[in-house]
Amino acid sequence: ALDPNHVGNMGNYALFLKNQRKDYDAAEAMYKKALELHPNHANTMSNYAVLLEERHRDFDGAIALYRRAMAQDPGDAHIAHNCAVLLHEHGLDHDTAEALYKKALGLDPNNAQYAGNYAMFLKNHRKDYDGAEAQFKKAVELDPNNATLAGNYALFLE
Repeated sequence: ALDPNHVGNMGNYALFLKNQRKDYDAAEAMYKKALELHPNHANTMSNYAVLLEERHRDFDGAIALYRRAMAQDPGDAHIAHNCAVLLHEHGLDHDTAEALYKKALGLDPNNAQYAGNYAMFLKNHRKDYDGAEAQFKKAVELDPNNATLAGNYALFLE
């Protein structure tokens, strides 16, 4: 109410509507309003892309938003990683997924989640077991208390 055109507040409210209230229609309306007012806000585009992917399975729409977001903020590792995961998990474009995983890790080399997801990609889609093992080791070293990473690495070793 105090600043109805503040894109950051709109984006945060949309996240609240999506994640806490599970009001996906209202969240989508808020994202659309935010992007009408501020069409180049990378974080809003990225968060809206997650909604499109998860709720609507609109992969093309999500990818388009991720591409726009990366064009606006090419140094945001999180956006690159999220797009890589979408492309990887849905088998849409493995070459681009790999390039985006590498970009995300180049921008944030100490992110255990990025290393772990890239390891899974290398294992499952490239059959690059040496590369996957190196990424699993890195991920577990970066976050030794992460049960998911440790479990994925253990399954890989098995």
